[in-house]
Amino acid sequence: MSGPALALVVQSSPRPALKIWDVKRESCVEESTSSDSASYSWAKAVAADFTTWDILLCTRKSYLELWDMRKLHDPVAISAPNVGGTKTLRADFPAKRALSSSADGVVHVVDLSSSLHTMKSLPGHMDEVTWASVDWGSENNQVIRAATISVEQDVLFWDVAWSQLQLPPEDQQSENAGDSAEPTQHPFWHPRRLTEGHQYRSRVAAYNATARYNQISAFTGSADGMVHSWIVDDMDHDHLHRGGSPLVGHTDQVTSLVADWHDRFVLSGSCDGTLRLWNFAGHHCEGVLVGHQGSIRTTVADWTQRKAISTSMESVHIWDLGTRQEALERSPIATLEVQGGVCEMLATFSARSAAFVSRMGSIEFWDLDHSARIYSLQGHPGTLFAVHLGEHVEASKTTESAEMGSGAREGLEWMGSLTPALAGSCASGWSRSAF
Repeated sequence: MSGPALALVVQSSPRPALKIWDVKRESCVEESTSSDSASYSWAKAVAADFTTWDILLCTRKSYLELWDMRKLHDPVAISAPNVGGTKTLRADFPAKRALSSSADGVVHVVDLSSSLHTMKSLPGHMDEVTWASVDWGSENNQVIRAATISVEQDVLFWDVAWSQLQLPPEDQQSENAGDSAEPTQHPFWHPRRLTEGHQYRSRVAAYNATARYNQISAFTGSADGMVHSWIVDDMDHDHLHRGGSPLVGHTDQVTSLVADWHDRFVLSGSCDGTLRLWNFAGHHCEGVLVGHQGSIRTTVADWTQRKAISTSMESVHIWDLGTRQEALERSPIATLEVQGGVCEMLATFSARSAAFVSRMGSIEFWDLDHSARIYSLQGHPGTLFAVHLGEHVEASKTTESAEMGSGAREGLEWMGSLTPALAGSCASGWSRSAF
């Protein structure tokens, strides 16, 4: 971990605050000073990007708040009510889009450019959304695809075209206005459901944003320990259909799923304390990963390096996901001795680093290559929501830091050099989970 390392911390006690910490110096380089602490003290979810300087908060008061981490005085923008309020928050800061949900189960696509106005509200769930996975699309595939799961464990799959989100708010209202009191639903905004819905009691899902008709496009992990595969039928645009018999092996509910759509593997974690590596092309289990004594809480897989890291309350293990191994049962290749038990984790193999928050309040930073603890912040009262790891750059390349103090400048001027994805993007690198 060359160069500085910064951490965004949301602190609830002894007083509410947003803080940017220089991890190596164990010092706070920027702190919120808003007099209205009640506006953000209650953050149920946070997304952040150190290259765009943005922090997005989802508050318990059902608002979204956008902050500039260079000037933590007051929010840059506050949304209308009932746009936030749950733990479901994903953001694509460079594209100025976010996905949130409100307590009534409605999913919202929000514009982050200025006013935090809602570009589209997506009704479908009957209860609060507790989990979401989002693929924001690309220039070659201009569709936002998301999977959301509610408290009732009902999973919905959304496809929203970029072109429809580019309409001004007044045009969207006029589109939905008519003689009837009920707004019309755009056909591509109508969610796909599972053909037998609540029977599968879905806890987690993995969604393939590039799948074509009659290909496996999703997996769901259920409370009974089964992993189900799903396909899009070209004759039924309202449902996903079963892609075959379920993958059976876990003896308790599935808590994590990470899929390798290219090589056709999926890694599942369960409350039974094991992970299973499935070959869904051959429909069999390649390996049972044993070593945890408690429920698997978080799993991050790097399919290029064929490695994974998983956490339970009492242990952190690193695994080899190589498929050509004789023994079905596998042991971890490394164990990280995090002090005090793990409450939450951020990890990425591309940066060879991980950060953990313990139940004792400390934040530890680890080098995954050497399985070594590098830095720690002890007795910290806050919750870790984002970490940036980077390298030094030449002074001539620094920009946009003149308004901060010299200590903060030294920590922030290299931010664009290396920024992993943040806040729950298990498939692409970083993962955050609070238990």
